Amino acid sequence: MTTNLGECMNFILKGARALLIIALVNETFNKINDSFVTNGMKIMNMIKVRHRYSEEVYVMMKEN
Repeated sequence: MTTNLGECMNFILKGARALLIIALVNETFNKINDSFVTNGMKIMNMIKVRHRYSEEVYVMMKEN
């Protein structure tokens, strides 16, 4: 997993060599923030419908 993470970060940073550090940090923050908001809304909707497990767990249970 460490190797995959390292390769992903290298891929991302290759395109960011010419960017200012503040632009890189700002964009990273915005993308992470959007991800948390999106996932939070998804989880809240699942709680409202009274799901006990995430969709990924349901898929694994069906497969097994």
